[in-house]
Amino acid sequence: MIKIENIHFDFNKWVLKDESTLALNKVIDVLNESPNMVIEINAHTDTRGKTSYNASLANKRAASAKNYLVANGINPSRVVANGYGESQPLEKCG
Repeated sequence: MIKIENIHFDFNKWVLKDESTLALNKVIDVLNESPNMVIEINAHTDTRGKTSYNASLANKRAASAKNYLVANGINPSRVVANGYGESQPLEKCG
């Protein structure tokens, strides 16, 4: 697994922040160099809010990243988007 850093969203939002495009453009370069590669985008949230809301938010964030890749020429069949919400936290939060 490769963790892609610096894909950010504002609190309670799923629109990519401008600085996120730098990391996603690197992903596009790799995918263009490896035309048979399929990637999986996994989005997570913190544990604030209801579990169902966080799951929905994470799904929207993963879809947002996928949509960026597709809008920049990547075939949608090469990108799987999963939102895990707070079910698989990457950081401990209080």
